[in-house]
Amino acid sequence: IFVTIETITGHEISVTGNHFIRVYKDDYLPADKLTVDHSIYVYNDNHTTLYPVQIKSITTSWKKGVYNPFTLSGTILVNNVLASCYAVGKMGKTHYRKHSAFLPLRLWYKISKFIFPNQEPYEDKIQGVHWILDWMVYHHKIINFIHYPILALSLFVCTELAMKIGNFIYMRAAKELNIFSKFQ
Repeated sequence: IFVTIETITGHEISVTGNHFIRVYKDDYLPADKLTVDHSIYVYNDNHTTLYPVQIKSITTSWKKGVYNPFTLSGTILVNNVLASCYAVGKMGKTHYRKHSAFLPLRLWYKISKFIFPNQEPYEDKIQGVHWILDWMVYHHKIINFIHYPILALSLFVCTELAMKIGNFIYMRAAKELNIFSKFQ
């Protein structure tokens, strides 16, 4: 079942009900949780301004086919409507949770493009799900289990690094200004 959302400006997007849509003041919500009281983000015709627009109607229908591209930003424009590349599923219940879970794929892409600039790391000649994504979904319990400790460790390391840099800057400035000589 697909959810088709139309705005008062005529912008329209059709997605599965569990697909995240960027919503004004509510972050990302699954399409089947949206109401006409929500506003979604759209780009103007020049693609220069992203602004919220009130939803005019929401309909459901049976449609065939699913297309779910993976982007570095985790978002995509469909008919000038801002949507997430992610949907509620085994790998997480929020857009941001999914985006952080797929960080290794984005890092691998960046590293591969740096090492092999003329090759596409995820180019696949067959249709369907790339084997790496398929593996991650299959092993979602392991990935979900290690995700939060790694996130906490990353936050700790970043905090420590920021404190070390701040301390270095402070000590360097103090030395330049001869603050320590006043106390001797």
